[in-house]
Amino acid sequence: MHKLRRNLRQMARRSRVQTYPGKTGKSENNYIAKCKLCGRENSLDIIPGSNGKYTNDDQAKAGLLKPREARKVFDGVNLTEKEWVE
Repeated sequence: MHKLRRNLRQMARRSRVQTYPGKTGKSENNYIAKCKLCGRENSLDIIPGSNGKYTNDDQAKAGLLKPREARKVFDGVNLTEKEWVE
């Protein structure tokens, strides 16, 4: 378990520093992954200055662990039901 945790920390550290060109070449991202099922490319960009520590004292606070930017808008999607699949 400790080895996995150490590997995740190292990956996060590298992702913050390295950037990769997006699919269209118009953007640079810190992490890019391709879905093996549908082939869709997903990307993540770490906002500078957004990294912080999360402790036991922070559990009661509501909010985002990591601020992020989303570029996809899904119009006509009803999320009021408990089942979110089609």
